[in-house]
Amino acid sequence: MRVNLTTRRSSVCSPGNIGVHSYRLSLESRHRRQEARCFNIEHAELLLREALQSSIVFVVSIYGINSILDARTGHAFAKIERGATRQAVISQLGKPDVTRPCGKNLWWGGDGDYLGRDDGVCVTEDRYEYFLNAWGVGYTVDGRAVSKYHYFSE
Repeated sequence: MRVNLTTRRSSVCSPGNIGVHSYRLSLESRHRRQEARCFNIEHAELLLREALQSSIVFVVSIYGINSILDARTGHAFAKIERGATRQAVISQLGKPDVTRPCGKNLWWGGDGDYLGRDDGVCVTEDRYEYFLNAWGVGYTVDGRAVSKYHYFSE
């Protein structure tokens, strides 16, 4: 059996309201049923406006919180010294988001601080990831910092 649902504007509603007639075919009774619903346009616009404002506030809040946490990590990241233990770094930066094998190159800070190719001295890298940024610290087999890098919008 085919169910057909159609809608059309209703003239039943008072001015300032918009109405919709819905026609539904009941599978049980095999009768067509008509429903009319009226919606206040001003109320609908107000709800839409409030939903949009709430969404904007939510997004801005999340971005702000992320920026504050990213800045906090950046300040702690700048204080990490070469040879620091992994435990000392974790006490400054917190638990890493990701631990992965080191890349092919060693850095100490950013693009201007290239130390050369990794000859196997760096074995693992802890990453602290934020929106459009990440901070990475690479460690030797015995857990000493040999590389750190600030990643931008990967």
